[in-house]
Amino acid sequence: MKFIGQYIQDLIARFRSDVYLEDVSTGTIASGGNLGLDSNNKIVKANEPTSHDAVTLAGTPDYITISGQEITRNAIALADDVSGFLPVANGGTAANNVAGARASLGVDVAGTDNSTNVTLAGTPDYITISGQEITRNQIDLTEDVTGVLPVGNTAAKVTSVIAGDGIDVDSTTGDVTVTAETASATNPGVVELATTAETTTGTDTTRAVTPDGLKDGYQGSTNVTTLGSITTGVWRGSAIDQAYLSGQSGTNTGDEPDADATTKGIVELATTAEADTGTDTARAITAAGLKSHVDKRYSYQYLTWEVNTASFTSTNYEWPASNGGFGSEEFTTNTSVARNTSIVDGHTDTPTYSAAKNLQHMGWYVPHACQLVGVSGAFRNNGGLTTPRDVAVFVGTPDIGSTATPTYTQRAFAAGDVDGGQANSRTYTTNVTLATPFDLVAGNVVMPAVCDAAGNSSVFMQGNFSIIIRTLII
Repeated sequence: MKFIGQYIQDLIARFRSDVYLEDVSTGTIASGGNLGLDSNNKIVKANEPTSHDAVTLAGTPDYITISGQEITRNAIALADDVSGFLPVANGGTAANNVAGARASLGVDVAGTDNSTNVTLAGTPDYITISGQEITRNQIDLTEDVTGVLPVGNTAAKVTSVIAGDGIDVDSTTGDVTVTAETASATNPGVVELATTAETTTGTDTTRAVTPDGLKDGYQGSTNVTTLGSITTGVWRGSAIDQAYLSGQSGTNTGDEPDADATTKGIVELATTAEADTGTDTARAITAAGLKSHVDKRYSYQYLTWEVNTASFTSTNYEWPASNGGFGSEEFTTNTSVARNTSIVDGHTDTPTYSAAKNLQHMGWYVPHACQLVGVSGAFRNNGGLTTPRDVAVFVGTPDIGSTATPTYTQRAFAAGDVDGGQANSRTYTTNVTLATPFDLVAGNVVMPAVCDAAGNSSVFMQGNFSIIIRTLII
Protein backbone atom coordinates (compact mmCIF):
# COMPACT_ATOMS: atom_id res chain seq x y z
CA MET A 1 0.00 0.00 0.00
CA LYS A 2 2.92 2.36 0.61
CA PHE A 3 4.09 2.26 -2.97
CA ILE A 4 0.78 2.19 -4.81
CA GLY A 5 0.77 5.88 -5.50
CA GLN A 6 4.16 5.66 -7.14
CA TYR A 7 2.82 3.68 -10.08
CA ILE A 8 -0.89 4.66 -10.34
CA GLN A 9 -1.58 8.01 -11.97
CA ASP A 10 -5.38 8.12 -11.48
CA LEU A 11 -6.90 6.36 -8.45
CA ILE A 12 -10.41 6.41 -7.09
CA ALA A 13 -10.70 4.69 -3.71
CA ARG A 14 -13.52 4.23 -1.23
CA PHE A 15 -12.76 3.31 2.36
CA ARG A 16 -15.50 1.72 4.40
CA SER A 17 -13.94 2.28 7.76
CA ASP A 18 -12.10 5.14 9.43
CA VAL A 19 -8.94 6.41 7.83
CA TYR A 20 -5.96 7.60 9.86
CA LEU A 21 -2.95 9.52 8.64
CA GLU A 22 0.50 9.40 10.16
CA ASP A 23 3.17 12.02 10.11
CA VAL A 24 0.75 14.66 8.75
CA SER A 25 2.17 18.14 8.24
CA THR A 26 0.16 21.13 9.45
CA GLY A 27 -1.26 23.64 6.95
CA THR A 28 -4.23 25.80 6.02
CA ILE A 29 -7.44 24.21 4.70
CA ALA A 30 -8.47 25.81 1.44
CA SER A 31 -11.48 28.09 1.47
CA GLY A 32 -14.70 26.11 1.39
CA GLY A 33 -13.06 22.87 2.56
CA ASN A 34 -15.15 20.47 4.66
CA LEU A 35 -12.61 17.76 5.66
CA GLY A 36 -10.17 17.97 8.51
CA LEU A 37 -8.36 15.99 11.19
CA ASP A 38 -9.55 15.55 14.70
CA SER A 39 -7.22 15.27 17.70
CA ASN A 40 -6.37 11.62 16.75
CA ASN A 41 -5.42 12.51 13.16
CA LYS A 42 -8.59 10.90 11.93
CA ILE A 43 -10.12 12.39 8.82
CA VAL A 44 -13.52 13.87 9.74
CA LYS A 45 -16.19 15.90 7.98
CA ALA A 46 -16.85 19.38 9.30
CA ASN A 47 -20.25 20.19 10.85
CA GLU A 48 -22.36 22.34 8.53
CA PRO A 49 -24.31 25.19 10.13
CA THR A 50 -28.01 24.76 10.48
CA SER A 51 -30.09 27.71 9.24
CA HIS A 52 -32.74 29.39 11.47
CA ASP A 53 -35.46 32.04 11.29
CA ALA A 54 -34.62 35.79 11.70
CA VAL A 55 -34.37 37.03 15.32
CA THR A 56 -37.00 39.63 16.42
CA LEU A 57 -37.73 41.60 19.64
CA ALA A 58 -41.05 41.89 21.47
CA GLY A 59 -42.17 44.28 24.20
CA THR A 60 -42.06 48.12 24.55
CA PRO A 61 -38.98 48.85 26.75
CA ASP A 62 -36.10 50.02 24.59
CA TYR A 63 -33.11 49.08 26.69
CA ILE A 64 -32.50 46.36 23.98
CA THR A 65 -32.97 47.20 20.31
CA ILE A 66 -32.34 45.28 17.06
CA SER A 67 -31.32 46.41 13.62
CA GLY A 68 -31.27 43.61 11.01
CA GLN A 69 -29.82 40.75 13.07
CA GLU A 70 -27.63 43.03 15.29
CA ILE A 71 -28.87 43.36 18.88
CA THR A 72 -27.84 46.56 20.79
CA ARG A 73 -27.84 46.93 24.59
CA ASN A 74 -28.96 50.45 25.65
CA ALA A 75 -29.11 52.20 29.03
CA ILE A 76 -31.99 51.15 31.27
CA ALA A 77 -34.33 54.03 32.16
CA LEU A 78 -35.44 53.44 35.75
CA ALA A 79 -38.64 55.41 35.24
CA ASP A 80 -39.78 53.59 32.05
CA ASP A 81 -37.97 50.23 31.90
CA VAL A 82 -38.17 49.09 35.57
CA SER A 83 -41.17 48.04 37.67
CA GLY A 84 -41.46 47.16 41.33
CA PHE A 85 -39.16 48.41 44.12
CA LEU A 86 -35.51 47.71 44.74
CA PRO A 87 -35.20 45.44 47.77
CA VAL A 88 -33.37 46.63 50.87
CA ALA A 89 -30.95 43.75 50.45
CA ASN A 90 -29.94 45.15 47.07
CA GLY A 91 -29.38 48.70 48.44
CA GLY A 92 -32.93 50.00 47.95
CA THR A 93 -35.82 50.91 50.25
CA ALA A 94 -38.43 48.42 48.91
CA ALA A 95 -40.85 51.38 48.72
CA ASN A 96 -41.84 54.32 46.55
CA ASN A 97 -42.70 56.82 49.32
CA VAL A 98 -41.12 58.24 52.48
CA ALA A 99 -43.34 56.41 54.93
CA GLY A 100 -42.81 53.09 53.18
CA ALA A 101 -39.05 53.68 53.07
CA ARG A 102 -38.95 54.45 56.81
CA ALA A 103 -40.96 51.27 57.46
CA SER A 104 -38.70 49.13 55.25
CA LEU A 105 -35.54 50.58 56.79
CA GLY A 106 -36.92 50.58 60.33
CA VAL A 107 -36.06 54.30 60.85
CA ASP A 108 -38.63 56.63 62.52
CA VAL A 109 -41.53 54.46 61.39
CA ALA A 110 -44.04 56.85 62.95
CA GLY A 111 -42.48 59.84 61.20
CA THR A 112 -42.51 62.01 64.34
CA ASP A 113 -38.84 62.98 64.61
CA ASN A 114 -39.24 66.09 62.40
CA SER A 115 -42.98 66.48 62.38
CA THR A 116 -42.83 69.25 65.06
CA ASN A 117 -40.84 72.52 64.57
CA VAL A 118 -37.76 73.01 66.74
CA THR A 119 -38.12 75.83 69.32
CA LEU A 120 -35.81 77.45 71.85
CA ALA A 121 -36.50 77.99 75.53
CA GLY A 122 -34.73 80.23 78.00
CA THR A 123 -33.71 83.94 77.88
CA PRO A 124 -29.99 83.97 76.88
CA ASP A 125 -29.63 84.92 73.21
CA TYR A 126 -26.29 83.38 72.34
CA ILE A 127 -28.39 80.89 70.30
CA THR A 128 -31.34 82.18 68.23
CA ILE A 129 -33.74 80.52 65.80
CA SER A 130 -35.51 81.84 62.71
CA GLY A 131 -37.89 79.35 61.12
CA GLN A 132 -35.90 76.14 61.51
CA GLU A 133 -32.47 77.83 61.12
CA ILE A 134 -30.48 78.01 64.36
CA THR A 135 -27.85 80.78 64.61
CA ARG A 136 -24.90 80.73 67.01
CA ASN A 137 -24.22 84.26 68.36
CA GLN A 138 -21.43 85.61 70.56
CA ILE A 139 -21.75 84.86 74.26
CA ASP A 140 -22.19 87.95 76.44
CA LEU A 141 -20.13 87.27 79.56
CA THR A 142 -22.28 89.71 81.54
CA GLU A 143 -25.72 88.42 80.51
CA ASP A 144 -25.20 84.81 79.36
CA VAL A 145 -22.72 83.44 81.94
CA THR A 146 -23.16 82.66 85.64
CA GLY A 147 -20.66 81.60 88.28
CA VAL A 148 -16.95 82.46 88.55
CA LEU A 149 -14.32 81.26 86.12
CA PRO A 150 -11.73 79.24 88.02
CA VAL A 151 -8.29 80.81 88.19
CA GLY A 152 -6.83 77.68 86.62
CA ASN A 153 -8.96 78.35 83.50
CA THR A 154 -7.68 81.90 82.91
CA ALA A 155 -4.84 82.83 80.60
CA ALA A 156 -3.55 85.62 82.87
CA LYS A 157 -3.35 85.06 86.62
CA VAL A 158 -2.85 87.57 89.45
CA THR A 159 0.10 86.32 91.45
CA SER A 160 0.34 89.15 93.97
CA VAL A 161 -1.20 92.48 94.99
CA ILE A 162 1.11 95.35 95.90
CA ALA A 163 0.05 98.40 97.92
CA GLY A 164 0.55 101.90 96.50
CA ASP A 165 -0.09 105.58 97.18
CA GLY A 166 -3.45 105.83 98.94
CA ILE A 167 -4.02 102.03 98.89
CA ASP A 168 -3.21 99.51 101.63
CA VAL A 169 -3.33 95.68 101.41
CA ASP A 170 -3.25 93.11 104.25
CA SER A 171 -1.52 90.44 102.15
CA THR A 172 0.20 90.13 98.77
CA THR A 173 -1.15 86.64 97.87
CA GLY A 174 -4.22 84.54 98.54
CA ASP A 175 -7.25 86.42 99.88
CA VAL A 176 -6.29 90.09 99.86
CA THR A 177 -8.18 92.96 101.48
CA VAL A 178 -7.60 96.30 99.78
CA THR A 179 -8.20 99.45 101.85
CA ALA A 180 -8.21 103.02 100.52
CA GLU A 181 -6.43 105.56 102.69
CA THR A 182 -7.98 108.86 103.67
CA ALA A 183 -6.78 111.79 101.58
CA SER A 184 -4.97 114.68 103.25
CA ALA A 185 -2.74 117.57 102.26
CA THR A 186 0.24 115.19 102.25
CA ASN A 187 -1.31 111.82 101.37
CA PRO A 188 -3.34 110.75 98.32
CA GLY A 189 -6.45 108.73 99.03
CA VAL A 190 -10.24 108.74 99.27
CA VAL A 191 -11.99 112.06 99.91
CA GLU A 192 -15.58 112.90 100.77
CA LEU A 193 -17.35 115.77 99.00
CA ALA A 194 -18.44 118.77 101.03
CA THR A 195 -22.04 119.95 101.17
CA THR A 196 -23.06 123.51 100.28
CA ALA A 197 -23.40 124.35 103.97
CA GLU A 198 -19.95 122.98 104.75
CA THR A 199 -18.56 124.96 101.82
CA THR A 200 -20.22 128.18 103.05
CA THR A 201 -18.92 127.62 106.60
CA GLY A 202 -15.40 127.23 105.25
CA THR A 203 -13.90 125.38 108.26
CA ASP A 204 -13.83 121.76 107.04
CA THR A 205 -10.29 120.56 106.17
CA THR A 206 -11.10 116.96 105.15
CA ARG A 207 -13.75 117.33 102.44
CA ALA A 208 -13.46 118.47 98.81
CA VAL A 209 -15.58 121.28 97.35
CA THR A 210 -17.51 120.66 94.10
CA PRO A 211 -17.96 123.38 91.47
CA ASP A 212 -21.67 123.52 92.25
CA GLY A 213 -20.99 123.74 95.97
CA LEU A 214 -18.47 126.52 95.40
CA LYS A 215 -20.97 128.54 93.35
CA ASP A 216 -23.97 127.95 95.57
CA GLY A 217 -22.04 128.27 98.83
CA TYR A 218 -20.31 131.54 98.08
CA GLN A 219 -23.29 133.14 96.38
CA GLY A 220 -25.13 132.90 99.66
CA SER A 221 -22.15 133.54 101.93
CA THR A 222 -21.87 136.70 103.96
CA ASN A 223 -18.16 136.67 103.24
CA VAL A 224 -18.81 137.68 99.61
CA THR A 225 -20.57 140.86 98.50
CA THR A 226 -22.08 140.56 95.00
CA LEU A 227 -21.95 143.88 93.18
CA GLY A 228 -23.02 142.80 89.69
CA SER A 229 -21.96 140.75 86.69
CA ILE A 230 -19.98 141.31 83.50
CA THR A 231 -21.77 140.15 80.34
CA THR A 232 -20.66 140.47 76.70
CA GLY A 233 -17.58 142.41 77.74
CA VAL A 234 -19.44 145.33 79.39
CA TRP A 235 -18.95 146.20 83.08
CA ARG A 236 -22.39 146.57 84.70
CA GLY A 237 -21.27 147.79 88.13
CA SER A 238 -20.10 151.15 89.39
CA ALA A 239 -17.02 152.82 87.93
CA ILE A 240 -13.65 151.32 88.83
CA ASP A 241 -11.22 153.75 90.29
CA GLN A 242 -8.18 154.30 88.05
CA ALA A 243 -5.90 153.50 91.00
CA TYR A 244 -7.00 149.88 90.78
CA LEU A 245 -6.19 149.58 87.05
CA SER A 246 -2.71 148.63 85.79
CA GLY A 247 -1.04 149.87 82.65
CA GLN A 248 -2.88 153.22 82.69
CA SER A 249 -1.25 156.62 82.32
CA GLY A 250 -2.13 160.15 81.41
CA THR A 251 -5.80 160.83 80.81
CA ASN A 252 -6.74 157.65 78.95
CA THR A 253 -10.46 157.08 79.35
CA GLY A 254 -11.05 154.42 76.67
CA ASP A 255 -13.06 156.73 74.43
CA GLU A 256 -10.21 158.50 72.66
CA PRO A 257 -10.84 159.40 68.97
CA ASP A 258 -8.96 157.96 66.03
CA ALA A 259 -5.86 159.96 65.19
CA ASP A 260 -5.60 161.91 61.96
CA ALA A 261 -3.47 164.72 60.56
CA THR A 262 -5.10 167.28 62.87
CA THR A 263 -6.33 165.22 65.85
CA LYS A 264 -4.43 163.35 68.52
CA GLY A 265 -5.84 159.90 69.17
CA ILE A 266 -5.51 156.13 68.74
CA VAL A 267 -3.75 154.89 65.61
CA GLU A 268 -3.46 151.43 64.08
CA LEU A 269 -0.10 150.19 62.78
CA ALA A 270 0.21 149.47 59.07
CA THR A 271 1.26 146.05 57.80
CA THR A 272 4.37 145.65 55.65
CA ALA A 273 2.18 145.18 52.56
CA GLU A 274 0.27 148.38 53.36
CA ALA A 275 3.56 150.20 53.81
CA ASP A 276 4.82 148.91 50.44
CA THR A 277 1.61 150.00 48.70
CA GLY A 278 1.96 153.52 50.12
CA THR A 279 -1.70 154.59 49.76
CA ASP A 280 -3.03 154.18 53.36
CA THR A 281 -3.56 157.54 55.15
CA ALA A 282 -5.01 156.20 58.43
CA ARG A 283 -2.29 153.84 59.72
CA ALA A 284 1.19 154.42 61.12
CA ILE A 285 4.24 152.75 59.55
CA THR A 286 6.50 150.61 61.72
CA ALA A 287 10.28 150.41 61.37
CA ALA A 288 9.92 147.08 59.55
CA GLY A 289 7.29 148.55 57.23
CA LEU A 290 9.47 151.57 56.50
CA LYS A 291 12.47 149.37 55.67
CA SER A 292 10.34 147.14 53.41
CA HIS A 293 8.94 150.18 51.61
CA VAL A 294 12.37 151.73 51.13
CA ASP A 295 13.83 148.40 50.01
CA LYS A 296 11.28 148.29 47.19
CA ARG A 297 11.98 151.75 45.77
CA TYR A 298 13.42 151.76 42.27
CA SER A 299 14.87 154.19 39.80
CA TYR A 300 13.80 153.59 36.17
CA GLN A 301 16.03 153.92 33.10
CA TYR A 302 15.00 153.90 29.44
CA LEU A 303 17.39 152.56 26.77
CA THR A 304 16.21 154.03 23.46
CA TRP A 305 16.94 152.84 19.91
CA GLU A 306 15.93 154.56 16.68
CA VAL A 307 14.90 152.27 13.82
CA ASN A 308 15.12 152.99 10.09
CA THR A 309 15.58 149.69 8.35
CA ALA A 310 14.13 147.66 5.48
CA SER A 311 16.25 144.52 5.59
CA PHE A 312 13.61 141.96 6.52
CA THR A 313 14.19 138.77 4.54
CA SER A 314 12.17 136.41 6.76
CA THR A 315 10.41 136.26 10.12
CA ASN A 316 13.80 135.77 11.84
CA TYR A 317 15.04 138.33 14.36
CA GLU A 318 17.31 141.12 13.03
CA TRP A 319 20.03 142.55 15.33
CA PRO A 320 21.66 145.97 14.89
CA ALA A 321 24.18 146.22 12.04
CA SER A 322 27.71 145.20 13.00
CA ASN A 323 29.16 148.56 11.95
CA GLY A 324 26.72 150.57 14.03
CA GLY A 325 26.70 151.32 17.72
CA PHE A 326 24.39 151.71 20.70
CA GLY A 327 21.10 153.19 19.48
CA SER A 328 21.85 152.19 15.87
CA GLU A 329 19.14 152.86 13.29
CA GLU A 330 19.85 149.87 11.06
CA PHE A 331 18.89 146.33 12.09
CA THR A 332 20.44 144.19 9.36
CA THR A 333 22.04 141.22 11.14
CA ASN A 334 19.90 138.12 10.45
CA THR A 335 20.20 135.92 13.57
CA SER A 336 18.44 132.92 11.95
CA VAL A 337 16.44 132.75 15.20
CA ALA A 338 12.73 132.38 14.46
CA ARG A 339 10.22 134.87 15.86
CA ASN A 340 8.99 133.60 19.29
CA THR A 341 5.87 135.25 20.73
CA SER A 342 5.69 133.13 23.90
CA ILE A 343 8.51 134.89 25.78
CA VAL A 344 6.58 137.24 28.05
CA ASP A 345 7.97 136.69 31.56
CA GLY A 346 11.72 136.63 30.84
CA HIS A 347 12.33 133.27 32.47
CA THR A 348 12.29 130.85 29.56
CA ASP A 349 15.76 129.73 28.45
CA THR A 350 14.90 129.62 24.72
CA PRO A 351 15.40 130.71 22.03
CA THR A 352 19.12 131.51 22.02
CA TYR A 353 21.62 133.09 19.61
CA SER A 354 25.41 132.70 19.53
CA ALA A 355 26.65 136.21 18.73
CA ALA A 356 29.88 136.88 16.86
CA LYS A 357 32.47 139.05 18.62
CA ASN A 358 31.85 141.99 16.22
CA LEU A 359 28.17 142.23 17.31
CA GLN A 360 28.47 142.38 21.07
CA HIS A 361 29.19 146.10 21.28
CA MET A 362 25.78 146.87 19.74
CA GLY A 363 23.90 146.35 23.00
CA TRP A 364 23.82 148.02 26.41
CA TYR A 365 26.49 146.89 28.90
CA VAL A 366 24.95 146.43 32.40
CA PRO A 367 27.13 148.29 34.99
CA HIS A 368 25.48 146.88 38.15
CA ALA A 369 22.54 144.72 39.21
CA CYS A 370 19.15 145.85 37.90
CA GLN A 371 15.99 144.40 36.33
CA LEU A 372 14.52 144.21 32.82
CA VAL A 373 10.93 145.52 33.15
CA GLY A 374 9.53 145.81 29.63
CA VAL A 375 9.55 147.37 26.16
CA SER A 376 7.62 150.34 24.74
CA GLY A 377 7.75 152.03 21.33
CA ALA A 378 6.00 153.43 18.28
CA PHE A 379 6.70 152.81 14.55
CA ARG A 380 5.33 153.23 11.08
CA ASN A 381 5.63 151.23 7.87
CA ASN A 382 6.68 153.58 5.10
CA GLY A 383 5.19 151.97 2.02
CA GLY A 384 1.62 150.80 2.64
CA LEU A 385 2.47 147.58 4.50
CA THR A 386 -0.32 146.85 7.02
CA THR A 387 1.55 144.15 8.94
CA PRO A 388 3.10 145.56 12.17
CA ARG A 389 6.67 144.76 13.19
CA ASP A 390 7.74 143.36 16.60
CA VAL A 391 10.52 144.03 19.13
CA ALA A 392 12.40 141.43 21.23
CA VAL A 393 15.11 141.69 23.90
CA PHE A 394 18.06 139.28 24.23
CA VAL A 395 20.38 139.08 27.27
CA GLY A 396 23.83 137.51 27.40
CA THR A 397 27.31 137.85 28.88
CA PRO A 398 30.07 138.78 26.38
CA ASP A 399 33.46 137.13 26.45
CA ILE A 400 35.65 140.24 26.39
CA GLY A 401 39.09 139.84 24.83
CA SER A 402 38.49 136.51 23.08
CA THR A 403 37.08 135.18 19.82
CA ALA A 404 34.35 133.18 21.53
CA THR A 405 30.69 133.50 20.51
CA PRO A 406 28.70 133.86 23.75
CA THR A 407 25.07 132.77 23.90
CA TYR A 408 22.30 135.36 24.12
CA THR A 409 18.80 134.31 25.26
CA GLN A 410 15.51 136.00 24.36
CA ARG A 411 14.01 137.46 27.56
CA ALA A 412 11.11 139.61 26.26
CA PHE A 413 8.79 139.95 23.26
CA ALA A 414 6.60 142.95 22.37
CA ALA A 415 4.17 142.51 19.47
CA GLY A 416 3.25 145.50 17.33
CA ASP A 417 -0.41 146.54 17.23
CA VAL A 418 -1.92 148.51 14.31
CA ASP A 419 -2.97 151.86 15.74
CA GLY A 420 -3.92 154.06 12.81
CA GLY A 421 -2.65 156.29 10.03
CA GLN A 422 -2.85 156.25 6.27
CA ALA A 423 -2.59 153.06 4.25
CA ASN A 424 0.87 153.96 2.96
CA SER A 425 2.10 155.11 6.35
CA ARG A 426 0.53 152.79 8.92
CA THR A 427 1.34 153.66 12.56
CA TYR A 428 1.50 151.04 15.32
CA THR A 429 2.76 150.68 18.88
CA THR A 430 4.54 147.97 20.75
CA ASN A 431 4.33 147.72 24.51
CA VAL A 432 4.82 144.94 27.09
CA THR A 433 5.51 144.81 30.83
CA LEU A 434 6.96 141.59 32.22
CA ALA A 435 4.78 139.95 34.86
CA THR A 436 7.97 139.22 36.79
CA PRO A 437 10.94 141.49 36.03
CA PHE A 438 14.03 139.65 34.81
CA ASP A 439 17.14 140.07 37.01
CA LEU A 440 20.22 141.46 35.26
CA VAL A 441 23.71 141.24 36.75
CA ALA A 442 26.75 143.40 36.22
CA GLY A 443 28.51 142.35 33.03
CA ASN A 444 25.36 141.36 31.09
CA VAL A 445 24.65 142.88 27.70
CA VAL A 446 21.09 143.80 26.74
CA MET A 447 20.58 143.42 22.96
CA PRO A 448 17.49 144.59 21.01
CA ALA A 449 16.04 142.83 17.97
CA VAL A 450 13.20 143.48 15.51
CA CYS A 451 11.28 141.22 13.13
CA ASP A 452 8.50 141.21 10.55
CA ALA A 453 5.56 138.99 11.50
CA ALA A 454 4.69 138.27 7.86
CA GLY A 455 8.22 137.60 6.63
CA ASN A 456 9.96 138.98 3.54
CA SER A 457 9.43 142.74 3.08
CA SER A 458 11.33 145.72 1.69
CA VAL A 459 9.06 148.33 3.30
CA PHE A 460 10.93 150.54 5.73
CA MET A 461 10.32 150.25 9.47
CA GLN A 462 10.79 153.69 11.03
CA GLY A 463 10.41 154.84 14.63
CA ASN A 464 11.92 154.22 18.05
CA PHE A 465 11.50 152.02 21.08
CA SER A 466 12.78 151.95 24.66
CA ILE A 467 13.90 148.99 26.77
CA ILE A 468 12.78 149.75 30.34
CA ILE A 469 15.22 149.00 33.16
CA ARG A 470 14.78 149.57 36.91
CA THR A 471 17.45 149.82 39.60
CA LEU A 472 16.88 149.37 43.33
CA ILE A 473 17.53 152.54 45.32
CA ILE A 474 20.02 151.83 48.13
